[in-house]
Formats: sequence, C-alpha cells, structure tokens
Amino acid sequence: MTHALMHSTRIAVHVLVDDDTGSAAALMMAIATLVELLVKLGGFITEATQWVSDFIEAAHVTNTIFMIAFRSLAFGVGVRV
Repeated sequence: MTHALMHSTRIAVHVLVDDDTGSAAALMMAIATLVELLVKLGGFITEATQWVSDFIEAAHVTNTIFMIAFRSLAFGVGVRV
C-alpha cells in the first residue's frame, strides 16, 4: 500500500478567559488531551490495520504455495485434482 503525500498541520490558539476557579482552563486541557489521545488511537488503528492486512496476504500466499505443492504431489502419484 502506498501512502499519498503525508503532511502535518499545527494549529495554535490563544484564548484569554477570566476564570477565577480554573475550570475553563481544566476543560480546555481535557479537550486538548482528548484530541491527542484520538490522534494516537488513529495511528494505532492504522498500524493494526496494516498488520492484519499483511497477515491475511501472507496466509493467502502460503495457502497458494501449499495448494501448488499438493497438486504437484497428487499429479506425481497419478491422482487427478
């Protein structure tokens, strides 16, 4: 699988809020942490999908090789498959 042009984008946001209790700052930090977690989860899912795809392809190739060997052996013995 080839990947198209991959790029990274950074977005900086400056927010000034009159927040005596700190709850708005805590909420923004929680949202930022959640976004970071989702990005990491997306990367993990991409890697896991690639691994599963490679495993399925390897199983298919192995099955094909065994079928060729089995048919060759059967032909050598005189059995039609």
